[in-house]
Amino acid sequence: MLHLFRLLLIFSSLLFGSVHSLQQQQQQQNIMTLKGFVNIAVSVDGFIAAKDGGLDWLNNQPTVDGEDFGFAAFLKTMDVMIMGRSTYDTIVGFGPKAWASYGDLPIFVLTRNADNVKVPDWLPSTVTVRSSSSPEDMWQYLQGKNKKFTRCYVDGGRTIQSFLKAGHVESMTLTRIPILLGDGISLFGSIGDTGSLKLHHTLTKSYENGFVVSKYGVIYENSDEDACQYD
Repeated sequence: MLHLFRLLLIFSSLLFGSVHSLQQQQQQQNIMTLKGFVNIAVSVDGFIAAKDGGLDWLNNQPTVDGEDFGFAAFLKTMDVMIMGRSTYDTIVGFGPKAWASYGDLPIFVLTRNADNVKVPDWLPSTVTVRSSSSPEDMWQYLQGKNKKFTRCYVDGGRTIQSFLKAGHVESMTLTRIPILLGDGISLFGSIGDTGSLKLHHTLTKSYENGFVVSKYGVIYENSDEDACQYD
């Protein structure tokens, strides 16, 4: 009888250990669920804004009737957005109409000090200003806030750089604008200790106004290129 009791204890211990291990694996999978995506316009020489933050060089480009270069389709695939403070200030400066393209997408404005961010009365309720100590802190916050968040649009020069360094950007869509600025705010700058990141090119499409849209998957040092999803 004592022997049977010991066997039951051993079996229970093994069963509990297996369940606990499965729970840990599930938690790890949940942590890896949220993935970041970038979609941004950049000059041929790698700048996203003039030195003073101006975008006249971009806004004055010729357009193509009925064409948004895939941006609306991209937004429809996103569940949430992280927007850098500088980008937020720029878009607020354009007025209420500038937010229309985002629809009801939840947007979190990332800043070191939320108290210093001006929030106009007309700002949609989908926009939240949040202080965060690091990209990892923000990532964990979003995962905890809504488990349905799986695809995150990351926007803003320094914000993109930070989340690239943290390993949270899965794919980048870059729209090359046919202009050389010579100086300005760089899209990438320093990208971390490795000094480089390997990219997997998936498509390129050119337009009659000279815009060239290219899409790349980001391959980190410890990632499996074949397992990466670049859609």
